[in-house]
Amino acid sequence: MFFHRKLSRIWQYLHVLEARMSEFTETRKQAVDQLIHETHELLNAGTPDRYVLSQIQLDLQNLAAQTEFWDCADYPEPDEEERQNRFLIHSDGDNDITLYLNVMRPGKKIPAHDHTTWACVAAAVGVEVNTLYDRIDDGAVEGKADLRVSEVIDLGPGSSVAMMPNDAQ
Repeated sequence: MFFHRKLSRIWQYLHVLEARMSEFTETRKQAVDQLIHETHELLNAGTPDRYVLSQIQLDLQNLAAQTEFWDCADYPEPDEEERQNRFLIHSDGDNDITLYLNVMRPGKKIPAHDHTTWACVAAAVGVEVNTLYDRIDDGAVEGKADLRVSEVIDLGPGSSVAMMPNDAQ
């Protein structure tokens, strides 16, 4: 009889926990959906420029500030030999808005690159050093670029950066 009551309480606790997790997942989904909706509204006005990206950047920064959404249990660190884990949070399709969460290993570096599209990056937890570059060659040689550091940004909670398609990071 005692064992049965104990199991019953554990079962009740698991149901409550499951309901709370479901509510939390729905709350996170609603926040992401709101960001995507607001981003679409901003982009529907035409080709994104730095002003439009600054608005999207702030909206993303506000979502990232809700650190309870980006828990390590749902988004674990990468294996020791990996630089990062990339989690797809939302995708509208191949040529539309995609939202990723990157979990970086401390001390790992990503080579300089562009995104070939606009991009906004915001930090939820920890600090990511983002080096932004100016291209100083004429772009004539495919796969090669001469770069000069233009800015180094320490992205931590409450900070973000926006980049146009040809901006190098």
